Amino acid sequence: MSLTRFKLYLELATRAYQTNVLELLRFPVQSAVGADLEWSARWWSYGKSKRMRSKKREPILERIAADCINELSLKWQKSTPDVINSGFEVVEGQIDFFPSPVSTLWAEVPKQELDSPLEDRERRNFEAREAVRAKPYQLPYPSTIECFLTIESHGKELTELQLQESAIDWICSALPERIFKEPIFGYGCVHGTCRRMSMLYSMGGVVEWTDRLGSKFENIYPILIGPRESCEGLASALPGHSSVIMIAPSAASAIVSIPPETVAATRDVPAVRDWVVLRDFRDFKNTNVKPEALEEMFRRMSAIPTEAPFLAR
Repeated sequence: MSLTRFKLYLELATRAYQTNVLELLRFPVQSAVGADLEWSARWWSYGKSKRMRSKKREPILERIAADCINELSLKWQKSTPDVINSGFEVVEGQIDFFPSPVSTLWAEVPKQELDSPLEDRERRNFEAREAVRAKPYQLPYPSTIECFLTIESHGKELTELQLQESAIDWICSALPERIFKEPIFGYGCVHGTCRRMSMLYSMGGVVEWTDRLGSKFENIYPILIGPRESCEGLASALPGHSSVIMIAPSAASAIVSIPPETVAATRDVPAVRDWVVLRDFRDFKNTNVKPEALEEMFRRMSAIPTEAPFLAR
């Protein structure tokens, strides 16, 4: 029996804006309450950086819900190794959580300058993020988590595609049932090589583009998560080169799996553009962005192979 240790990267988002968004933080260690883990959390709330360590996750989540936060980093690792015979196991990980400014978890950002230069820099950063409330989004601005996971696979040696398929099966089993009815969307890959920037940052602050996230994907990656109809639509554009995995019978979202070696080629399939957010620069028509700045932005994005197929003007 072999042991394979590998990284898994996932970014997940939800437009849920009440405290049930905390369910995302119960992924991917759903059964962690009684596990032998060491938890460490750092968050920012009402002008202060706060920290907490615990043998259990729930006290941390309860504290976060009571405090309200603007950002959270939650880390864990096993304090003693387990001996298991087969299957996948998260041995350490980190979740970076970015609650939406429109969610009930968002802490109001102080308007006055803070005494600590470090904390005031954070304050200005979150004040800028809070400005999304003033923009004409049609849908609730998403909350996101970025997961950086180290996983051990005990069993027979797996190919890259088999490793991805097994990771997807594990994701389905690890997602908390209480968020099944809430559409979630995102992407991921084994080894973490797909990460370039977060979904929301990739949208460049353009309201129209951000509103399309969820019903459409931000880009094409080996693992794509979204509403069932979007997953089925994308898979229909890639017959024979993708598969749709249902998370659960009651889940609003599903997963599309694309072989890692074919991802680059599938971005150039014309029908795929119907299921990916098209960065149409005509959406800047009502902004104050200068034409020369738009030209430079278009030039730079066109030079990125992963972005170029999804640009228009």
